[in-house]
Amino acid sequence: MNCQNCKSEVNEKDEFCGSCGSKLDGLGAVPAKTSRLIGIIASGFGLAVIMFALFNYQSTGEALRMDNNPGIGLQHVMSVPIGIVGLIVLIAGLFSMRGSSQKQ
Repeated sequence: MNCQNCKSEVNEKDEFCGSCGSKLDGLGAVPAKTSRLIGIIASGFGLAVIMFALFNYQSTGEALRMDNNPGIGLQHVMSVPIGIVGLIVLIAGLFSMRGSSQKQ
């Protein structure tokens, strides 16, 4: 990465240029605090989706044993892919938080 002012080579993590002292804009880099917040929100959302899928799977499974409603069967089966999506979001959030802690 180069300084916008003097065009000298700078590190992406630097906030100011070592040669001229001008403030670097980071060229679209997400600040570590913002990345950590996004990771926390994504992890919480992913965990909530997983909990919903587990609860839904259990409750619809119990309902299927009591009656033979095909709509409940579809809801029971769709709980698995919903849980997988929640797991993917949770992992992405955790990786986002891990990446932000390495930037600091």
